[in-house]
Amino acid sequence: MSFSKISLSIFFLLNLLFLNSPLKAQVLVRIGIKNDLCNLNIKISEGDYALTNGHDTIFLKKNDSITLDNNFNKLNVRYGVGNIQGDSILLINKKENSSFTTQINDKWIEYEDNAIFYPKNGTNITFINQLDIDKYVASVILSETYPNLPYEFYKAKAIVIRTYTIYMINIEKKHINDKYDLCNTTHCQVSRGKCNNQTIINACNETKNIIIVDNDNLPILAVYHSNSGGLTNSSENYWGKSLPYLITKNDEYSTKSKNSIWTYTMPKEQWLSYLAKFGIDSTNKNFENATNFYQPLRKKFFIDTLTLRKIREDFNLKSTYFNITTEGDKVIFNGRGYGHGVGLSQEGAIEMAKEGKTFTEILDFYYPNTKIYTFNY
Repeated sequence: MSFSKISLSIFFLLNLLFLNSPLKAQVLVRIGIKNDLCNLNIKISEGDYALTNGHDTIFLKKNDSITLDNNFNKLNVRYGVGNIQGDSILLINKKENSSFTTQINDKWIEYEDNAIFYPKNGTNITFINQLDIDKYVASVILSETYPNLPYEFYKAKAIVIRTYTIYMINIEKKHINDKYDLCNTTHCQVSRGKCNNQTIINACNETKNIIIVDNDNLPILAVYHSNSGGLTNSSENYWGKSLPYLITKNDEYSTKSKNSIWTYTMPKEQWLSYLAKFGIDSTNKNFENATNFYQPLRKKFFIDTLTLRKIREDFNLKSTYFNITTEGDKVIFNGRGYGHGVGLSQEGAIEMAKEGKTFTEILDFYYPNTKIYTFNY
């Protein structure tokens, strides 16, 4: 993989908030924080903030607290003995490294930079954390993996997450109607607030502005999963969308990790009853192996009317990469890998880094037919 320069303008939506702020312009992403809350308690952790409804503004310092609630689709903010109302509320940082904590499901979570709040469904609140992209990348790394992993893995992971984020914002636009770019769940990428792990932060800073692009210099769909089971899946197999860099290939690195194999057992009667819903009869000449299925290479279909992805989702299996055998009145799924298997295998990438591979070698292995680019802004 070679390094080149590419213009940022075709990739990013720049969300700039100005309120007499001395802060320099940043590339910000908007992350929807999933919750079912009708009120939010917020406390300033670090720095200074401005809270505004677009007309009235109050200034908050460290340890100041506010309560936000939705009163029939009108947001109301209480601070001390005062309050402000609005159709939307902005919480804007006035200093570098400002952060605030919010109580969600009885747990206080710290978030960095800014927040945007909207009323939702009459009583609930849409909470959007608007933050610098590299702070978001660090948050996802810590949320999707864990501490004390090889540094080259963290660097590779930072580039993957940054690339996926740019792709979702500018190409796929999953949440274009939700007023934010990505959500904080597995639907997009898991993020659980501020990252305080300095090693991960350093890896993000060291790879700043680096992304993965295809042969047309566009950001790739940089998907990832836990473990490939020794053979990555293709995007065509799993999503029906063929991409030249998301292909099936041998991955010996993933066979050395804990999630490389698994088993699942169910009653044979339950399995045959399930198959009958799709017109599959184990006694039918067109399909005589309903309880003895072998998958030497990754497949898309169990049979033409039933995909392996559908089976995985219906039974909450770890992957679509499994064989089926029968023991008496039981059906045994002998599986390999964890996740959809497409793109980067996290456990495989960790093993590669342990064996001395660089972040470029890791990315080249899991995303063939791609290039690493450095953008400017």
